[in-house]
Amino acid sequence: MKVINYKKLLPSTMRKNRWGQFIDVYQSIMEVDLKDNKINAIRDKIILDRMTQTDIENFAYRFGFDLTILTGYTETFEYLKREARTIILRIINKSTRKAYKYIFYIFNLVGDTYPMIKNFEGTELYPIEYWWESDENPIIVKTLDAGDDNLLYEVPYVFDTGMNQFDNGFTFDMTIPVYDSPKETGLPHITLDDDEYFPTLEPFSFLDLLTRHFLITYSFKFIENVDEFISEETCKAIYNDVNQVKRKIEVPYYEVQLPIETNDDNSLTTKTYYSYDQSITANMKSILIGSDLSDATTIQFGNSAHSIIDLTITGVNNLITSYTIADDFTIEDSSSIKLHIRKIISVLQKLFNFTEIAILDSGASCIYYATFPEVNWYSEMNANIYIKIDLV
Repeated sequence: MKVINYKKLLPSTMRKNRWGQFIDVYQSIMEVDLKDNKINAIRDKIILDRMTQTDIENFAYRFGFDLTILTGYTETFEYLKREARTIILRIINKSTRKAYKYIFYIFNLVGDTYPMIKNFEGTELYPIEYWWESDENPIIVKTLDAGDDNLLYEVPYVFDTGMNQFDNGFTFDMTIPVYDSPKETGLPHITLDDDEYFPTLEPFSFLDLLTRHFLITYSFKFIENVDEFISEETCKAIYNDVNQVKRKIEVPYYEVQLPIETNDDNSLTTKTYYSYDQSITANMKSILIGSDLSDATTIQFGNSAHSIIDLTITGVNNLITSYTIADDFTIEDSSSIKLHIRKIISVLQKLFNFTEIAILDSGASCIYYATFPEVNWYSEMNANIYIKIDLV
């Protein structure tokens, strides 16, 4: 911007006296010293594209946010800019579905969040995988604590047109009389454990389903390095960001979704993943060894990879553990060309890092194999895995 010389705007007779000197001093202080050295310096600290790493750290600190800066992606300026760009939005939308969408944006993830219910007889947890239209509803809003097994109970809520309604069709019966104060009416108190008035809240039915545990499920857009989808340091940063937007009473579970598309003609399939800046590549390789995914009975997990991937593979290269699919996984979708399975979630479940899977049939013959960059979690994360295999 062109600087205006205010002295030239004075009458010529005033430019050589003290008025001219005063204008020179004023313009020097206000438009040079003050503007360039003070005002512009402050402005540059709140304009994202002009902020330094220290500026971003101070900016986050002023809003009470603790940035996790470690190695890998979390030491890049792109990460810091995404953190700074969403801090206020995460504060405004704290503990809602939308807040977690901003976290997915920061870490280049495709994901969603869901409340979870508990199994009637055991401690298994299951996500409620649907939402009302608004992202601004809290994940969990009503508290009902059974207090007998340290599982904390809550209700995810939506509103039906014209009446308050909880998910899964459970409602406070609209025919229940609403009394004024018993002191004024002389009528008896009604409590939530009254079977006559609130049958859907009777113990061992609805109440036992509700939890404060919720699922954060995500898949990867990019790789962080040639060996991992994301590093443990980045997982730690995700864990830290989640802790700053969830309620203290809520318990998150981090579920990695692993979608794998494989040729249906028994040929090797290779999918290339790139880093967010396109500077690094790594491959996911898979092969259908059998002919029908509906024959699957066992899944193996390993932490190595076969150097030659062909129809002679009999299982993972280095076995960590194996599971019986029918006992340990929920089969979300299955056919001869599709196998979508989610590990059954137990309370405070931890999992292992892995780089390969193999699917076996009832005769222990390998019918499918895949290897990919390492899937991992931070050690404090409650973890789960959802594998989606599709033949194309």
